Amino acid sequence: MADGYSKLAKLFKDRENPKQMGIMTGTVIEPPPEPKIRIDENIVLDKQHLIFDDDLTIEKDDEVIIIPAGNQQVFYVLAKARRF
Repeated sequence: MADGYSKLAKLFKDRENPKQMGIMTGTVIEPPPEPKIRIDENIVLDKQHLIFDDDLTIEKDDEVIIIPAGNQQVFYVLAKARRF
């Protein structure tokens, strides 16, 4: 009987939706044309994962506002962030 409970628990676990990322900020490590943006200690996004606003001009160490696409494989870089 315990095996049936284990299988049922696994089915529920497999149905859990992964956590979705929301709006975030990142730090520019390298500006375009070969951009790299750090979004946390372990994750650095490069040009194959980034789509920029056409009018956005960024420099090294700028903080930028990023929104992930639904698949979390592509990230839209929308604007520079400013903290007060």
